[in-house]
Amino acid sequence: MITKLHTHYVWGRYPNGPDFSLVPEVGLPIRQCMLGKPDHDGDPVIAVQPTPEPCMMQNGNTLHYDPSPNGPVLFAYVNFDIVSERLR
Repeated sequence: MITKLHTHYVWGRYPNGPDFSLVPEVGLPIRQCMLGKPDHDGDPVIAVQPTPEPCMMQNGNTLHYDPSPNGPVLFAYVNFDIVSERLR
C-alpha cells in the first residue's frame, strides 16, 4: 500500500499531483540503502551510496524507496507503509 508519495520542489507543489513514475516496478530487485549517522531526531539518514542504483531502507513500519540516492534528482522518494507480513 502506498501512503505517502512525495516529492520536494523548491518553487511549490508538483503541478499535476504525485509523480507515480517514482514507484518501482513489481518484481524489481531493490538493494538496501547504506545508512549514515542518524539526524537530530534519531531518524535514519541515507548515506551517499557506492552505486547510483535505487535503494530502500526501513524506518519502523515504513519502507522508504529512493530512486536516485546520489542525484541528480534529490529529495524525491516513495514511502510504503508495512501493513502486514508474510513468512514463506
